[in-house]
Amino acid sequence: MLLKKSLNLLKEKFYPLFFSELVFLFVTFFFLVFAKNKLAVYILQIQDFSAKAAALQQGTDQMQVLQFLEGFEQVTSHATTFAYIVIPLVLGIIWLGTQTWFWYILQKQKIKHTKKYLMMSIGGQIVLLLLLYLELLFIPLQFSVFDTVDVAILKTIIGSILFFILFVFLSGLNNQSAKTSMQETLQKLKRSHKFVLPFILLCAVFFSLAFLFFTLFTTYMTGNIVLFSTVPMVLYLIVMMMVFIWLKLVFFVKAQEV
Repeated sequence: MLLKKSLNLLKEKFYPLFFSELVFLFVTFFFLVFAKNKLAVYILQIQDFSAKAAALQQGTDQMQVLQFLEGFEQVTSHATTFAYIVIPLVLGIIWLGTQTWFWYILQKQKIKHTKKYLMMSIGGQIVLLLLLYLELLFIPLQFSVFDTVDVAILKTIIGSILFFILFVFLSGLNNQSAKTSMQETLQKLKRSHKFVLPFILLCAVFFSLAFLFFTLFTTYMTGNIVLFSTVPMVLYLIVMMMVFIWLKLVFFVKAQEV
């Protein structure tokens, strides 16, 4: 019954759901290309300043030193702002735009107050995305027992839990008040053992998608594009996207039943 419902839902809403995920993937890809090039420019500027710093002598005019420090501080400030604020902010906007659209399509028939739904959906996602950002940014390497690998694993586990909560929240959000929605989310989380398996499969497919995505990204950025290897990889990526969408629907249907 679960498979039948999810497949029927996929058949019914395939095109808008697939398009929303496709937009998310490609907009993210091209933004990361832009971000990589922008960061490369900042790195070159910082290297240039480093070379100038090595050339500075003790007897250098104080005005030149002040100009050098001011320029160096400006470049590093711009680079830090771009890396830690602009990139996460733009990725968050891309996520909010495409994923709010995705979950809205799934529940469109049940939603009577679109504005209310969108405000609650975006608000809940912003809270959990901020928690994810803070978790990625502020868990220090001192938590590491052996090396940085276990810190990465810890961050991945915490991130997966946050996304699980987010998906549970979004799967039950349609016509309810914020308070009712939160209560229902908590109730579903208490019974999460009944639908955690689809989410684990979803995560496995997501990591496969991420690997393919960054392989294509690296291939594009290094210029080592080989038609006979890239085309099958893109086709496989599209197939994996379809599987990913279907597993999202399986999770949605199962979460609705709990």
